[in-house]
Amino acid sequence: MPEQIPSAVSVGNFDGFHLGHQELIRRLKSLAAEKRLATRVLTFQPNPKIYFGRAIPLIFTDRQKAAILKSQQVDDVIFKPFARVAHLSAAEFVCRELIRKLSMKALVVGENFRFGADRTGDTEFLKRFASAEGFHLELVPSLQWNGGRVSSSRIRELLLKGAVDEAAHLLGRHYYIDGVVVSGAGRGRELGFPTINLDTDNPILPRGVFSTRVEWKGRLFPAVTNIGSSPTFSRSFQQVETHIIDFHRQIYQSRVRIHFLYKLRDVFRFETTAELIAQIRRDVRNACIDTNG
Repeated sequence: MPEQIPSAVSVGNFDGFHLGHQELIRRLKSLAAEKRLATRVLTFQPNPKIYFGRAIPLIFTDRQKAAILKSQQVDDVIFKPFARVAHLSAAEFVCRELIRKLSMKALVVGENFRFGADRTGDTEFLKRFASAEGFHLELVPSLQWNGGRVSSSRIRELLLKGAVDEAAHLLGRHYYIDGVVVSGAGRGRELGFPTINLDTDNPILPRGVFSTRVEWKGRLFPAVTNIGSSPTFSRSFQQVETHIIDFHRQIYQSRVRIHFLYKLRDVFRFETTAELIAQIRRDVRNACIDTNG
């Protein structure tokens, strides 16, 4: 799209693209339609917190975030290399990156938005700057759920605890991970419950056994997913293993998506293989109930 076209712009990290982000884009599109402006979404690569050395696990990969943002039917999604703007003051960022490069006439951001070198740009700065520079500013209030603010950091905490059903309320969808099916040790098949092993770039892998759905070639299949080590077989490394219920196809090297519905239990050690098999049967039964419920 030619950058000279006047636009309404939203800026943010958009990790997880939760309900608050979705409201932001809804307001962006509504304002753009009202003022007859193009819609542009600006985000950063890498996430600024990671750029400045904070070891935070992101909810989604850049590939997933790009796909979600592009599905929102906005005119332009821009991934800005953060190294190019990290040194800019708040005023320089707005003038150079938004007004000059994107022909911004309206800006839509969350009420807690902070930006610019040393995070000196806040909503009070934006109010003054919008008045001085003549662009429209819309500050979108944070959404609340169950006594707290809907935020990416809150969702990360829930996912790391395995509370995937609670996280889904804030995300507006089930949490999912993407990856390629790779070969494993074949232990599940020996037990009577063959599994697929997922090689994924998603940094947040909730530990435990979950009721899930596997998305493959546009179809959803009920499944049980185990993430963690295998203490019964003295395996210490973390792995994503999924038993797809009543599924008998070989799908090695296929890309799949695993949607997390509900945590069934923690991972723990069984004294015998028979006890493990009995528990897997219960897991499958409970997963079927959750999926159909």
